[in-house]
Amino acid sequence: MYGDSNRVQVAFAKESSFGTVPTGEYDILRHTGEGLAQEQQTSRSSEIRSDRQVSDSKRTAINSGGSINFEMSYGTFDKLLLGSLMASAWSTPATVTDTDIGISGPGSTFGSSGLGFGSFVAGQWVQVTGCTNAANNGMFKIIAASSAEITVDGTLTTEASGATITITQGAYATNGVEKNFYTFERKYADLSNEIAIFAGCAINQLALSIASGQIITGSLTILGKDEVSATSSSGSGYAAVSTTEVMSAVDNVSSLLEDGSSLAISQLTLQLSNSLRGKQKIGSAGAFDIGLGTFDVTGTFTAFYEDKTLVDKYLNQTSTSLVIILKDISGNYYLVEIPKIKLSAGKRSGGSLDSDVMNEMSFQALVSSGDYTIKVVKFSA
Repeated sequence: MYGDSNRVQVAFAKESSFGTVPTGEYDILRHTGEGLAQEQQTSRSSEIRSDRQVSDSKRTAINSGGSINFEMSYGTFDKLLLGSLMASAWSTPATVTDTDIGISGPGSTFGSSGLGFGSFVAGQWVQVTGCTNAANNGMFKIIAASSAEITVDGTLTTEASGATITITQGAYATNGVEKNFYTFERKYADLSNEIAIFAGCAINQLALSIASGQIITGSLTILGKDEVSATSSSGSGYAAVSTTEVMSAVDNVSSLLEDGSSLAISQLTLQLSNSLRGKQKIGSAGAFDIGLGTFDVTGTFTAFYEDKTLVDKYLNQTSTSLVIILKDISGNYYLVEIPKIKLSAGKRSGGSLDSDVMNEMSFQALVSSGDYTIKVVKFSA
């Protein structure tokens, strides 16, 4: 029997230390294709033979890696998102549900006589539901917080207490310096005792693509220690696979905001890079550690041309921000905040006959006043 790609299963588990293959439960990874492999550098012997033939070839460096492609779905990649951000953990969400929450429109505040906002923090994002006035429901960023009230960045409508309002501060992660190492396992399910193990893996790059009329897709680029063949899994079993829906640019992009205002776009790409490098030493087959480089966030978007605002920000090197909000059919949300970007390229092309005028922009993310470059927030239904 020969293996079929449709029967290939990819699973992963977090390592306790670099290259230590986990023995516990593994997560099966939903994916659309992958190319993990060991790469070797070799050197041909320079020995001189009178018959002109090559006497030997020796490997001089080893590493493993490759790309894993996927379609976006809620909760499926949360552990690997932490690895992409080099973050240690998701924060603990906080929720307040009460009938005593009043809303002050002029002050853009939610106030609670029950002093229920003690766990809420300025700079974080909240989801608000249950308000009588629909404009008061949605996603807001906290700009000031106390136990009695939170002030948000946005325009609210005054509303007396009485309705059952729920305000949730989502779990979030920002880019950091935490080394997260994983073992990836490729199992050939239609073949007996055929498994490839990739240990000491870190997430070097994460790419995301949102395009009109398309499923939201992404890829992870892995850098690891080596590849070995095995006859059985190192793990104790597999966790249940997530069943959340695959997201599309039609049904699941809730909002896309530039500098707080809605932006009409036809496509957006986002790339995160950790600039990783394998550390090689004498006597070691494969890297003995992974070195961290610069954390870099770049991207592109194509927006329908409305006025000169975007292009002037490019021409004048004016900083702006991006927020992407994705929502699935069950009411789960991801919010991606890039608080400070500069447009690195831009044009307002007239295009061709019978077409739209578009802003074609590229951007570079920068460290913000909050001391982070990108934040991912999740809200579970």
